[in-house]
Amino acid sequence: MNSSKEENLAKEKQIKEQNRLLDDMKEQTYELETRCSELELALEEQKGKYDDEISQLRKECTKFKDLETDLQSKHEALKKKYEQESKLLKTSSDNDKALNEQRMAELEAQLKETQDTFEMGKQTWVKEEAVLKQKLEFVQY
Repeated sequence: MNSSKEENLAKEKQIKEQNRLLDDMKEQTYELETRCSELELALEEQKGKYDDEISQLRKECTKFKDLETDLQSKHEALKKKYEQESKLLKTSSDNDKALNEQRMAELEAQLKETQDTFEMGKQTWVKEEAVLKQKLEFVQY
């Protein structure tokens, strides 16, 4: 009988230890769940910021594309005007030759300036596009 009492005491002690371990595990689970919730909230907040940044980058990208298109059309219009006036000037009379040559030089200077502006704009666009793509790739990861 003494041995069964000792066995019962040992079992009760074992049950108490297991209950204590269970309580510790519940507390750890609660702490981990809390930390997980905090991390999920932080992740959602960061995602929102990245979504805003992506939206802003897309707007900038669209703006630069529009600027490039506008510059391209202006360049084409000026080039067409240059070609038309160039043909006109080439067919003009000898009396107007000096005047026409001056006008040609002005148009060529304008075309050169426009071409230079277009090339600079295009280079800037390419650089900006590369930066935007890098930012977009960064944000998407």
